[in-house]
Amino acid sequence: MKPGGRLALRLVLVAWLALVLSASFGTPASAQKNEVAALNAGIAELSRAGKYSDAIPLAQRLLANLEQAYGPSNRDVAAC
Repeated sequence: MKPGGRLALRLVLVAWLALVLSASFGTPASAQKNEVAALNAGIAELSRAGKYSDAIPLAQRLLANLEQAYGPSNRDVAAC
């Protein structure tokens, strides 16, 4: 694995975990929910293809959406 590959993989996995955890906090607004689902699908697809560096911007947007929906101080969002 390339030196940056571990970090990229970790970011992708953290973003995916954040999405899974967000399901337990209720439903965000419909538009945001659709974007979260689209970002998650994109992250998963890029991860399967081994394109971790391409998945990082999507993971960052996903984290930003979750922070906006639940706040950056939310314990599950902050753990990401």
